[in-house]
Amino acid sequence: MYENPKQFLDALGGYRSVAMRLGKGSTTLHGYLTAGRFPARFFDAMVKLSREKGALPPPDHFFTFDPLLPISAAPLLTCQTGAHPDQNERAA
Repeated sequence: MYENPKQFLDALGGYRSVAMRLGKGSTTLHGYLTAGRFPARFFDAMVKLSREKGALPPPDHFFTFDPLLPISAAPLLTCQTGAHPDQNERAA
């Protein structure tokens, strides 16, 4: 397993090589590398690239995925009936 994003990029040929495959500038990818996390939108491409190179896939924590909100903090969503999902369950 990789200890940091740099080890992961090195396994794929270095940040310049990966930047070219992603269609990004090397300074852009180096900036993400310096920050320690990549945008979530790069995840699928980097997983595919790691397969191509025969390397381990990157761990999720190297990316800026949005966390799942706890139920109490999630906005209320409505079903087709217009009622909150919990209300539909109670009515059934």
